[in-house]
Amino acid sequence: MENRKIFSNFFQAGGCELRIGVYESFETICIYLESDQSVSSDPDKNFWVRYRMAIMNQRNPAKTVRKESSICIKTWNNSVLQFMKISDMLEADAGFLVRDAVVFVCEILDCCPWFEFSDLEVLASEDGQDALTTDPDELIASEDSEGISGDEEDIFRNLLSRAGFHLTYGENPSQPQVTLRE
Repeated sequence: MENRKIFSNFFQAGGCELRIGVYESFETICIYLESDQSVSSDPDKNFWVRYRMAIMNQRNPAKTVRKESSICIKTWNNSVLQFMKISDMLEADAGFLVRDAVVFVCEILDCCPWFEFSDLEVLASEDGQDALTTDPDELIASEDSEGISGDEEDIFRNLLSRAGFHLTYGENPSQPQVTLRE
C-alpha cells in the first residue's frame, strides 16, 4: 500500500457521487466512503448515507469482514473504518489476497436527504404568524399546541409535521420512519 491512499472510481447512489478510499495506518487497513460535492446536481443538498463496507474473503465468503457506518455528505464527509492488520490480510492462505487482488465492497444501505432544522424553509402566512419555532417551550406554549398532551412523542410528531415531515411506524414500532410530505 506504500503509505498512500487508493481510491475507487466514483459511483452514483441516491443522487450522490461516492467513492471508496483505502489506506494503511499503523499497519491496519482503513477504508472509508467519501462524496464528491463538485459533481452534485444540487450542491446545496445534503444527504445521509448509511453503508456497509467489506473486505471479501475470496476463498471462504463466510469469513468476509464487514463493518457499517454512515456519512452526511456536506457535514461530516468521512468515517474511517479500521478493518484488520495488513499482515493478516496478506497472509497467503487467509483468502483475502487472491491472484494479487483484494476485493473491497461497499453496499449502500440507505441514502436520504438530510435536513438541518436551520436549513428548512417554511412557507409563512403573509402576517408572519406561522413562522416555525424549534424551541420546545415555545412549541408547548403556542396556540397551535392545543390537543398536545405534553407527551414527548406528540411534541416531536407536531414539530415534524410543522416542518413538512410525517412520522410513521410501519411494521416495526421500534423503528419510526420520518418521510417528507408531498
